Amino acid sequence: MADHPVNLNSFNGSYEDLCQTVSSASGLVVVVFLAPWCPPCRHLGDMLPNLAAEFPKVSFLKTNTDEAQDLVSHYGVCSIPHVKYFKASQGNQVQELASITGVDLPQIKAKIQQFGV
Repeated sequence: MADHPVNLNSFNGSYEDLCQTVSSASGLVVVVFLAPWCPPCRHLGDMLPNLAAEFPKVSFLKTNTDEAQDLVSHYGVCSIPHVKYFKASQGNQVQELASITGVDLPQIKAKIQQFGV
Protein backbone atom coordinates (compact mmCIF):
# COMPACT_ATOMS: atom_id res chain seq x y z
CA MET A 1 0.00 0.00 0.00
CA ALA A 2 1.23 3.48 -0.83
CA ASP A 3 2.39 5.88 1.85
CA HIS A 4 -0.24 8.35 2.97
CA PRO A 5 -0.21 11.10 0.31
CA VAL A 6 -0.19 14.69 1.56
CA ASN A 7 -3.22 15.51 -0.62
CA LEU A 8 -5.45 12.93 1.15
CA ASN A 9 -6.94 13.93 4.49
CA SER A 10 -9.81 12.99 6.76
CA PHE A 11 -12.47 15.68 7.03
CA ASN A 12 -15.34 15.72 9.50
CA GLY A 13 -16.01 19.44 9.69
CA SER A 14 -19.16 21.42 9.05
CA TYR A 15 -20.47 22.81 5.78
CA GLU A 16 -18.79 26.14 6.60
CA ASP A 17 -15.50 24.32 7.24
CA LEU A 18 -15.78 22.62 3.87
CA CYS A 19 -16.46 25.92 2.12
CA GLN A 20 -13.36 27.40 3.73
CA THR A 21 -11.27 24.36 2.76
CA VAL A 22 -12.45 24.46 -0.87
CA SER A 23 -11.96 28.25 -1.06
CA SER A 24 -8.38 27.98 0.17
CA ALA A 25 -7.51 25.04 -2.10
CA SER A 26 -5.57 25.79 -5.26
CA GLY A 27 -7.76 23.60 -7.46
CA LEU A 28 -10.11 20.65 -7.48
CA VAL A 29 -11.30 19.20 -4.16
CA VAL A 30 -12.75 15.68 -4.20
CA VAL A 31 -14.86 14.81 -1.15
CA VAL A 32 -15.48 11.10 -0.60
CA PHE A 33 -18.35 10.24 1.76
CA LEU A 34 -17.70 6.89 3.46
CA ALA A 35 -18.74 4.89 6.52
CA PRO A 36 -16.60 2.32 8.34
CA TRP A 37 -19.43 -0.26 8.39
CA CYS A 38 -19.98 -0.12 4.59
CA PRO A 39 -17.98 -2.74 2.59
CA PRO A 40 -17.99 -0.79 -0.71
CA CYS A 41 -16.85 2.29 1.24
CA ARG A 42 -13.93 0.37 2.72
CA HIS A 43 -13.04 -0.84 -0.78
CA LEU A 44 -13.04 2.71 -2.17
CA GLY A 45 -11.21 3.95 0.93
CA ASP A 46 -8.45 1.42 0.27
CA MET A 47 -8.07 2.79 -3.27
CA LEU A 48 -7.87 6.46 -2.20
CA PRO A 49 -4.13 6.61 -1.36
CA ASN A 50 -3.23 5.36 -4.84
CA LEU A 51 -5.77 7.69 -6.45
CA ALA A 52 -4.40 10.66 -4.50
CA ALA A 53 -0.86 9.70 -5.52
CA GLU A 54 -1.96 9.55 -9.17
CA PHE A 55 -3.46 13.06 -8.99
CA PRO A 56 -1.09 15.03 -6.71
CA LYS A 57 -2.58 18.44 -7.61
CA VAL A 58 -6.06 17.41 -6.45
CA SER A 59 -7.12 17.60 -2.78
CA PHE A 60 -8.94 14.49 -1.53
CA LEU A 61 -11.05 14.59 1.64
CA LYS A 62 -12.42 11.44 3.28
CA THR A 63 -15.59 12.16 5.22
CA ASN A 64 -17.11 9.71 7.68
CA THR A 65 -20.87 10.01 7.17
CA ASP A 66 -21.50 8.90 10.76
CA GLU A 67 -19.53 11.89 12.08
CA ALA A 68 -20.35 14.57 9.49
CA GLN A 69 -24.14 14.75 9.68
CA ASP A 70 -24.10 18.46 8.78
CA LEU A 71 -22.50 17.74 5.40
CA VAL A 72 -24.55 14.61 4.77
CA SER A 73 -27.82 16.47 5.29
CA HIS A 74 -26.67 19.62 3.46
CA TYR A 75 -25.76 17.64 0.33
CA GLY A 76 -28.54 15.06 0.65
CA VAL A 77 -26.13 12.13 0.64
CA CYS A 78 -28.34 9.05 1.02
CA SER A 79 -26.24 6.39 -0.72
CA ILE A 80 -22.59 5.68 0.01
CA PRO A 81 -19.88 5.64 -1.05
CA HIS A 82 -20.55 9.03 -2.60
CA VAL A 83 -17.99 11.25 -4.32
CA LYS A 84 -18.46 15.00 -4.86
CA TYR A 85 -16.23 17.37 -6.84
CA PHE A 86 -15.77 21.00 -5.78
CA LYS A 87 -13.84 24.06 -6.92
CA ALA A 88 -13.75 27.63 -5.75
CA SER A 89 -15.09 29.94 -8.44
CA GLN A 90 -14.51 33.67 -8.76
CA GLY A 91 -15.04 35.40 -5.45
CA ASN A 92 -14.21 32.12 -3.67
CA GLN A 93 -17.76 30.83 -4.02
CA VAL A 94 -17.84 27.05 -3.65
CA GLN A 95 -19.04 25.38 -6.82
CA GLU A 96 -20.19 21.76 -6.84
CA LEU A 97 -19.19 20.33 -10.21
CA ALA A 98 -20.46 16.74 -10.12
CA SER A 99 -21.16 13.73 -7.94
CA ILE A 100 -20.90 9.96 -8.32
CA THR A 101 -22.46 7.28 -6.14
CA GLY A 102 -20.71 3.92 -5.86
CA VAL A 103 -17.27 2.50 -6.51
CA ASP A 104 -16.82 3.39 -10.18
CA LEU A 105 -13.08 4.08 -10.35
CA PRO A 106 -12.96 4.77 -14.12
CA GLN A 107 -15.75 7.36 -13.79
CA ILE A 108 -14.18 8.87 -10.65
CA LYS A 109 -10.89 9.30 -12.54
CA ALA A 110 -12.64 10.65 -15.65
CA LYS A 111 -14.33 13.39 -13.60
CA ILE A 112 -10.99 14.32 -11.99
CA GLN A 113 -9.44 14.63 -15.45
CA GLN A 114 -12.45 16.59 -16.71
CA PHE A 115 -12.45 19.14 -13.88
CA GLY A 116 -8.86 19.85 -13.38
CA VAL A 117 -5.50 18.42 -12.90
